[in-house]
Amino acid sequence: MNAILAWHDWPAPIKGERSRYAAMFDWQAGRCAICGDEARLILDHCHVLHKTRGYLCQSCNVREGKTPNVEPFVAWRLGDNPATAYGWTEEMWGASELIEAFYLDLNPDRDEVMRRGAEAAGRIG
Repeated sequence: MNAILAWHDWPAPIKGERSRYAAMFDWQAGRCAICGDEARLILDHCHVLHKTRGYLCQSCNVREGKTPNVEPFVAWRLGDNPATAYGWTEEMWGASELIEAFYLDLNPDRDEVMRRGAEAAGRIG
């Protein structure tokens, strides 16, 4: 895997207690992991294994899906990505689950939020 990917030049992330999605998002700091451009990012994932790979700009995300035999996208799909390198790979969640994960991760009262949600759903009395 000799592809030049922007994330190769970034310092290693500092481990913390945030969710994997939030940690990867913070570490990428608005930069596409392939081209390095600052842009609105999309969480890229494998459509076969449903595993996350990293955040990409819209342009790289589209090209990754339409250029199966072109570097650096070949290396990206074969595991040369931040999620694989730093242990952030996990199954892709739906949009509502991602929003909930970010909200709870950023909310200092997350235990209380979870308790109220469980109570409202009738799981606790």
